[in-house]
Amino acid sequence: MSADRYILPDLRRGSVMRELEAWLHRQGVTLEELQSPGRRPFQVEARRHAARFLRAEGWSWPAIGDYLRRDHSTIMALVRGRRRYGRVPPRRP
Repeated sequence: MSADRYILPDLRRGSVMRELEAWLHRQGVTLEELQSPGRRPFQVEARRHAARFLRAEGWSWPAIGDYLRRDHSTIMALVRGRRRYGRVPPRRP
C-alpha cells in the first residue's frame, strides 16, 4: 500500500519528506535502516522521531505505518510510548 492512499495530495508533502530525510542524514540513519525490521535502539528512536514528526504534519496512522513498513497499531504504540533517550543513541557494532 502506498502512503498516498491515506492522505490528500499536499504541496508540502515533498518538503516534509526532505526535512525528514535531512534529519535522518544528520543522525547518521539511512532510510533502509529506518524501514528495516531491526530493533536496535538507534533504529527505534529514529522511527519514533519520524513517526511523531509525520503525525504532527497531519499524516494518518496507516500512512505512517506504510511509510515505516509497520502496522498502524505499532506506530500508535511507538508514538505514545515513553522516549528512552534525548536523541538517537549512537550505533554499536
